[in-house]
Amino acid sequence: MLEQLGIDDIQNHFPEFKIENHIADGGQKKVYLGEYDGEQVVIKLIPTERRRSARRAKREVETMETVAADALVNLIDYFTDAINDTSVLVMVEEYIPGPTLHEVIDNGNVSAELGINVAQTLLEALQKFDEVDIVHRDIKPSNIIIAPDDRVRLLDVGIARMLTRTSITPTRASHGPGTPTYASPEQLNNNKDLQDIRSDLFSSGIVMFESLTGAHPFASDDLGLPIPDAILQNDKRPLEGYLDDQSLEQKLYPIYDKMTKPQPFQRYRQPQHALEELNDAIEGEI
Repeated sequence: MLEQLGIDDIQNHFPEFKIENHIADGGQKKVYLGEYDGEQVVIKLIPTERRRSARRAKREVETMETVAADALVNLIDYFTDAINDTSVLVMVEEYIPGPTLHEVIDNGNVSAELGINVAQTLLEALQKFDEVDIVHRDIKPSNIIIAPDDRVRLLDVGIARMLTRTSITPTRASHGPGTPTYASPEQLNNNKDLQDIRSDLFSSGIVMFESLTGAHPFASDDLGLPIPDAILQNDKRPLEGYLDDQSLEQKLYPIYDKMTKPQPFQRYRQPQHALEELNDAIEGEI
């Protein structure tokens, strides 16, 4: 099993890499920082012994090869191998230095500029996902990097869904894929028939609000509900009293509000519609 292996074991098995350190575990993945062909990269090892895991890993590769979004990290190489009789998919991805958006928010470095930059980039990226009928399904601050040049980069399409393919997620799961505190109501209810790009718009609206204010819009002070319950009950904060520029705040509020409507049909039909309204709202403001 991969969890029993240390960095030296991985290095010995993959001499073509220079493994620098272990940076994360996500699901069954093990993720390392290293060098490959003279450049710094992220190396993901994904066990593929189970049929569902193999299908999910294959779709992660297909998604990265299919979605032509500038914000999405680049897939440099991938191949299959076996470590200690464990079949794995090895993915080599572009390394983006910089903090995650989660770290930026935690450090209190939020602003109108950050929120708008994040929202514009996500909406531009989601246009590309929408063009090829793919839903990211895990838009959240820890899957976003703020690069040194302030570019916003999107990570981890490991649970992306191809709407033209059969779903991999079990129908009887208690909730759908994604992070419950950033998931749309249809994801929380595991309603696959309603999940599409508008589900990503919902998550992006939450991330936009946090990037603007530092607060999660569904972290209810009044009712004290867990965030997933507040999402299901549509108990969210208004965008009011957070920004120094009240005129800008009033223009951004209806966009955030529409992105996070409880029913998909109440949200923007396509990301480009939200992006057009956002660009109109900030014209002459920033």
